[in-house]
Amino acid sequence: MTVSHRLQHSFCSRADYNEIPLEGHERVILTTRAHPVTNLPWAAGAVLMLLLPILFGGWVGLLPLNSTQRLFLLLAWYSLVFAYAIGKFFFWFFNIGVLTTKRIIDIDAVNLMNSHTTITTLDKVEEVDKHSLGIWGALFDYADIHIETAGNMPNIEFLKTPQPNEMVNIINTLVKRSNGRKHH
Repeated sequence: MTVSHRLQHSFCSRADYNEIPLEGHERVILTTRAHPVTNLPWAAGAVLMLLLPILFGGWVGLLPLNSTQRLFLLLAWYSLVFAYAIGKFFFWFFNIGVLTTKRIIDIDAVNLMNSHTTITTLDKVEEVDKHSLGIWGALFDYADIHIETAGNMPNIEFLKTPQPNEMVNIINTLVKRSNGRKHH
């Protein structure tokens, strides 16, 4: 089985994702997370925050602080910037969608220690919609995917998903196959 990783692991077909227990002959078809370009705003903000001490470092010299205190402020600032960037990266990395031959799984990081997982079986899927996200979504080919489920099953959303048309086609194909097996 060939594993295809595209867009820095944000769209992996036939992925070797083994973080969820699979049932019987179930196999992972696709894993997805938000398009990497959606990280640019916070990454640019982090770079700007890294440059602030260089741009405005002279102002710290006006404060009545000795060199040890200035060093402490600088290290504290860079520690906060690092924590901000690593936290944003983890939220991007650990918000993941998994499509298997039997289920659709949405794993959302709530914070760095907890996540919320929503699972539905393919036979419960009623509708799959793609919601375009303006010029940036069109330019970089990403959109939100909304999966409506039957009854009181929770709906699933994959936000800022790369290659949304391909993903919708894959989900619809899996749902048709699942419904075909159910009727035979």
